[in-house]
Amino acid sequence: MSIDLRLSSAGIGLIAPVALLVALLVAWPTPRADAQTAPSFRVVAGSQATLLRYADGQLRFAYGMRLAVPGDDAPTRARAALQRYGASFGLDASEFVLGRVTSTSGMTVVRFHRVVQGLPVLARGAVVRLWPDGSVESIQARVGSATSTLSDARLDAEQAKVVALGDGFHFREPRVLDVRMAALDDTEQLHRAFVVEVQDGERASTRLEAYVDAHDGSLLVARPLTQEALGRVWDPNPVVADMMTSDVDLPDLTSARFLTGRYVRVSSCSATGSSCAPAQRAMADTDGNFLFDPVDPSFDDPFAEVNVYFHVDRVARFFRERLGFDWSCCDATGVIEAIANYTETPGLQYDNAFYSPASCGRAECPFLAMGQGMKDFGYDGDVIYHEYTHGVVDLVSSIVGFDLDPRLGVHYEPSAVNEGTADYFSGSVTGDPLMAEYFTGLGGSFGAEGALRRLDNTMTCPNDLFGEGHADGNLWSGSAWDVRTLVGADEGDAIVFATLAAFPDNPDLAHAGETLLATAAAFEGMGRIDMSQLTAIEAALATRGLVGCAREVPLDDGESHMGFSGDSQITGSFGANVTPLHYRIEVPADATRLSLNIQKLTAAGRYGLYLRVGQPALFRSTRHPPLVADGEYPSVTNVVLDGSSDLPLPRCQTLYIGIVAEDLTDRGPSVYQIQAELTRSGDASATCPEPAMDGGVADAGADGAVDLDAGAAADAGDVDASTPAGDGGGCGCRVSTSEGGRPPASLLALGLLALGWRRSRR
Repeated sequence: MSIDLRLSSAGIGLIAPVALLVALLVAWPTPRADAQTAPSFRVVAGSQATLLRYADGQLRFAYGMRLAVPGDDAPTRARAALQRYGASFGLDASEFVLGRVTSTSGMTVVRFHRVVQGLPVLARGAVVRLWPDGSVESIQARVGSATSTLSDARLDAEQAKVVALGDGFHFREPRVLDVRMAALDDTEQLHRAFVVEVQDGERASTRLEAYVDAHDGSLLVARPLTQEALGRVWDPNPVVADMMTSDVDLPDLTSARFLTGRYVRVSSCSATGSSCAPAQRAMADTDGNFLFDPVDPSFDDPFAEVNVYFHVDRVARFFRERLGFDWSCCDATGVIEAIANYTETPGLQYDNAFYSPASCGRAECPFLAMGQGMKDFGYDGDVIYHEYTHGVVDLVSSIVGFDLDPRLGVHYEPSAVNEGTADYFSGSVTGDPLMAEYFTGLGGSFGAEGALRRLDNTMTCPNDLFGEGHADGNLWSGSAWDVRTLVGADEGDAIVFATLAAFPDNPDLAHAGETLLATAAAFEGMGRIDMSQLTAIEAALATRGLVGCAREVPLDDGESHMGFSGDSQITGSFGANVTPLHYRIEVPADATRLSLNIQKLTAAGRYGLYLRVGQPALFRSTRHPPLVADGEYPSVTNVVLDGSSDLPLPRCQTLYIGIVAEDLTDRGPSVYQIQAELTRSGDASATCPEPAMDGGVADAGADGAVDLDAGAAADAGDVDASTPAGDGGGCGCRVSTSEGGRPPASLLALGLLALGWRRSRR
């Protein structure tokens, strides 16, 4: 950050850094009133006190004291201290008016501001801190110029506006928001000045104060209405930082006291028993810094607020500067609210982080929340970047989170696209494909060695699909990371963001792949990438199976596959308990027996298998059971097909398997493992049986009518899956996959839903 400092006496313009202004306003040694009285203060303060002076000997800070002063409350006692000891600090107590009173850690801080001839003097004041018993612990003062004489005014407010707007400040459309009078101290004299608040008309968050000398019309100083302080953070998380905190600049602050900035305001949670009341607890020290040490777990941890501020500001800057995205609330530029130490019940851990979208009808802006659970979600920058990106997705695209395929039922691929996008940009902020290392081992490995998830995975469709948004989001984030690797970070981010903006409503993985490929082609057409890069992108997406991705998972002999039951509120109602994934197995000519085994891997889980030959079991939400099939096997763990079974073994054909989670609405979501085992004769001369004459599968519906399906389903890329009405579906970040895409058994022990990040609270 820089300021425009103009010294009228020199008659030249000078661009100076903040450090110069700070030096002029804070540390310049100037004559002080009655400096000879300062030594006597040692006797008053006592030998235990520390006294600090300016270079000229003037006392500026005394602390470690226990001075008894009269008064019934803290402001009265602090005022009495200034009146009694102010001369030792070179100040006239009558010029100092009461400002903010703050209680922290049992002590009370009383702030005073210097006022001369009715005008506040910028950055001049005194601070008195009191012990819990009311005695004075410290006094510090920044008096500035010893004079109390102000220059006279020759300009009026309108002329001051002209001066301020005439500079331009590199604003596109500068406009004046406010004009008031104040005093500016240049360490030698006090200038009567107009303070003109100027805003960029196109960027409502960009504001500054211009101080115009009311005497000669010169521009004394232009001050951005942001300020920076030091904060102690994990960068980006405790694991990557090797448990070493960093003291960093906290940019864009607009408050000298709290973590409120131009782009983000951070609070902690004061749990009420059913909700969280935001309260800003982290307060700047006397130097304006936020240097707290981490305390995890803790529901009252100011370090978490600082960490959240730093990382939200960083990701906001990333989107703003690299991708031109500005946060908004109901179409108006706004500050994002972020809550650290989140919980909803006092003392009860909250193992989650989430983004809550705006409710414009209730005039509620979106916010982020970082839970305090087994570990503090506000400690990992990757988590914070992920949740912020959910807000970007919410504002740029239209993604509900689940969808209904009229043939196969409810699925969560839109959530996978949303989660994968959030993971991708989280990784791109740091350039690190490992996600949320701080949560490694929290209940087991969450699918990536040394991290919760990873972008440089090898997940493919359909083999590695799991049926849940966070797990399947690895396919999308991995594909996007492939693009970034092939074309570089800048163009990769631009392509993925442009893809996000161009998504159809509620895209599934196939839609996402198609849009990504089309966007890459457009970038080649604009000359931003070359043909060889486009060809490489096409090959990478083909390897992933992303374009045309369909959720019909092949089962090979002897291999097992894990899947998700679906959400109890969505699949359990709208989806009639039909699990998101369907399966298929090619039955060879020499097969003599097929055994299908399904086992639950969580506490909940009771399943029915529905088999259909030649095409997937057809979803009908109004039927019971809801799948049109050739063979129905409710509440089973094993189904055997051979030459004598009710449904004969369909040699030389494709057998499709649909699954109904029968206890989903009663017991909640579950994870299962399904396995196919073939017995083969090994007869090389085995031939395929003659096809059935009816050429299709007849089904007697609930009303007794025969339901004839037309045959093979359309190609997955051509199916029009209508979008049901719904609310955003919840970002549960519950599961994740390994590089091959399948969640480890250690995750399942958590009951799948024990830990995660959510997208929406509504």
